[in-house]
Amino acid sequence: MLQGIRGCEDGDALIRMQNEQVFIAGDDEVSLGGERASEHVVIVWIAAHRRVKGLGFDDLSQALVVLHELSGGEARGEHPVSKLVASDDLGELGQESGAGTNPLNAYAQSFLEWSAVHGRSPQTIETRSRALKRFIAWCDERDLVHPKDVTLPILERYQRYLYHYRKPNGAPLTFGSQQTMLAPLKGFFRWAARERHLLYNPASELLLPRLPRRLPHHILTVADIESILNQPDLGTPSGVRDRAMLETLYSSGIRRMELVHLCLYDVDTRGGSLTVRAGKGGRDRVVPLGERAAAWLDRYLEEVRPMLITGHDEGVCFLTDFGERFEKNRLGDLVKRYVEGAGLKVIGSCHLFRHAMATHMLENGADIRYIQAILGHNDLDTTAIYTQVSIHKLKAVHANTHPARLHRLTRSPDEPPIPLEGGSEAGTQT
Repeated sequence: MLQGIRGCEDGDALIRMQNEQVFIAGDDEVSLGGERASEHVVIVWIAAHRRVKGLGFDDLSQALVVLHELSGGEARGEHPVSKLVASDDLGELGQESGAGTNPLNAYAQSFLEWSAVHGRSPQTIETRSRALKRFIAWCDERDLVHPKDVTLPILERYQRYLYHYRKPNGAPLTFGSQQTMLAPLKGFFRWAARERHLLYNPASELLLPRLPRRLPHHILTVADIESILNQPDLGTPSGVRDRAMLETLYSSGIRRMELVHLCLYDVDTRGGSLTVRAGKGGRDRVVPLGERAAAWLDRYLEEVRPMLITGHDEGVCFLTDFGERFEKNRLGDLVKRYVEGAGLKVIGSCHLFRHAMATHMLENGADIRYIQAILGHNDLDTTAIYTQVSIHKLKAVHANTHPARLHRLTRSPDEPPIPLEGGSEAGTQT
């Protein structure tokens, strides 16, 4: 299903599409299957094989050209199709086909446009779009068609729906996923109240689920890291490039997408630093780069990168074998192969190096605020999680201070018991 055909005026067109009729009327009315929709919004129903019946076209774009001509837009120099938004990739919750005619979609599109105008990142806008589509699909099943129809009890009912929802494998949605679907609703209704679409914000008192503070699944040791770094075949250009990428990930602790977007002018191997531009939250930062990582990066830039350039050089630091920028999934798969090649059965790929760098620096005495600056965390509490996984110093303190030490348990038979506080003896269980 595709949605978002707007701007058809002063023209009529009747097209049969897979058991549905789309009738585009003039001026301010658009009819779909006998029901009126507002603001020139039409939902075009396409079957799974995407064939437009009655017109003989297999390509939807060809059908839209005919629709454009029939609606009279070409004569006026206007195009009736402003934007097509694919809506059949809605993740695990899906969307009912009829939800596209819900007038809430028009408000959602206005909110997303407002988000873009006010500098929200594309990732934020995409997250909001998916959350709103799912919510509108849920509202459509309950005949909720206007923001004023949504109240706090309805939002809480939707929250309970997410809590009880089960994925095809029977697993529930995590609290993180639930919050991802609910947080955009708070922003949407806050915007609706500000724009005077509502008299008050029904989501102002909606309580989002509290996210559990979970520790990283796996923290690689220094030996594990060295084993992974030794996996690339240094006899090949791609092996030198991969070694440079792995060294950069471990030395700087940057995220996967930050490595993907790293450019030549962001790298200062002589000064030992990297500039991360538009990182998470749109923030720039400068992070240190170790001598070993800088040496491998220099070797890659001097010996390998010129061989990978196939056409126009856009200045991207790390290039694929085809001279292109890495895709995030492709980079993750590449690193995962090296992790598995080292014999490590762990979850994750690029982020393992970020966790390992922070933990190893903390264990070696680095101040947590310096680690916060390197990782680019906005909140110190996010960095403080590494104090809970750094166990070596805690074990040393435990061994030096806990009374049940091994030498107390191995006294000679004629040695009198050492009394402990509370009247019990060392080596006895209480």
